[in-house]
Amino acid sequence: MSRDAMSRTQSGEFVSALERGGLTVADGQKVIGNKDNLLAQSIVDLIRGQGSTTSGSQFLTSAGFTRQELQLENLQVWNQSWVMQGGFYRDNQIRAAMVTSPFYSWEEPSAPVVLCWTANDLVQTTRQSVGALRQVYGHKLEISPEFRIDTEHLAPVEGAPEFQPNRLWWEVLDVDANRNKACDAVPPATAGGIQVIQAAAHHPDYTRRMNGDDVAYWDVPGLRLKVPGRSEPCAPYVYAGIINRLRLGVGWASNAGSDYAGVVVRR
Repeated sequence: MSRDAMSRTQSGEFVSALERGGLTVADGQKVIGNKDNLLAQSIVDLIRGQGSTTSGSQFLTSAGFTRQELQLENLQVWNQSWVMQGGFYRDNQIRAAMVTSPFYSWEEPSAPVVLCWTANDLVQTTRQSVGALRQVYGHKLEISPEFRIDTEHLAPVEGAPEFQPNRLWWEVLDVDANRNKACDAVPPATAGGIQVIQAAAHHPDYTRRMNGDDVAYWDVPGLRLKVPGRSEPCAPYVYAGIINRLRLGVGWASNAGSDYAGVVVRR
């Protein structure tokens, strides 16, 4: 037997470790068989002594985005708290999502990877997403009273992809796209919706860098809000103010500015 080969005892230990983590042998085979998989690379790095998944610096890219490992931990915490009513997803479902995680590209610093989820409908998903923001930002989160989360006021933009309930997946966003472009001019097929709010929850170190110049504020072109007293459609936006405050606001969908990006999904 090659010195690099697993012994029968080692193989048994590997299977036992998978089972303790709530994973199957098939899950392990997916990891082993995909050399480009992030989890596989993380394991290789740990074995070679090139890093620790518990080190804070390991979780942030140079642009300030949270790495996927910590996003999974975030969702586990939110999943077991009041944010998602105490366990919307099973822990093994969340852990297994790492197998399908794409790589963050260092050549595209404004294209973060975001772990996204949906609940039964858009309203419930939005409430959970805002709950996650509250856990991350606490008293430094400001939400416009015009951001009303109910079926009467909140809806996806017309032409958006059909809502898929109870879904857990990774998304790659472009958070510097469509400068000087109004939300209603962003193509609905790729317009960022609930994913943008969830990105703000996952990536607080990045949002703290927002200045409207080299780091844009975020429009949410994939959502529309009806605001009493306003005749035109409105859309949410994410704005980082002074003292690390985050504002979830509402503005005209027809407004455009160079300090805001109309965030889109990479498809």
